[in-house]
Amino acid sequence: MDYFKRQSLHSRLIGDQSVTLTADGEVLIEPAGGKVKIDGDLVVTGNASGPEATDILYVTQDGNDLNDGKSLGPDGAKATIKSAVEAAQSGTTILVGPGDFFEENPIVLPDFVTIRGTGDLRNT
Repeated sequence: MDYFKRQSLHSRLIGDQSVTLTADGEVLIEPAGGKVKIDGDLVVTGNASGPEATDILYVTQDGNDLNDGKSLGPDGAKATIKSAVEAAQSGTTILVGPGDFFEENPIVLPDFVTIRGTGDLRNT
């Protein structure tokens, strides 16, 4: 906070609102061009804001394609990626558990649907 008070805020032009120190101590950075460049290390503490995935479908090896895919485990998850993709709508995130999945191709992914692997780092 001291850095912004001493280094940035005092040299701004009248009417410049790209960096604002609010009454509750927050620093708002809203440059006119919409881009912020940071050279050096950036440390963020606390919660990061941003969109959260709310429409999630799960695929696990012990799932069942008759399930809705809305929860983990054999009674909730789908068994195939293809079944999850067919149930997905725009904005859905499909989380695929670890394992080998043998699928019937082609799988046509709708616009704005994300497929992510879970578990150990691996190619998915």
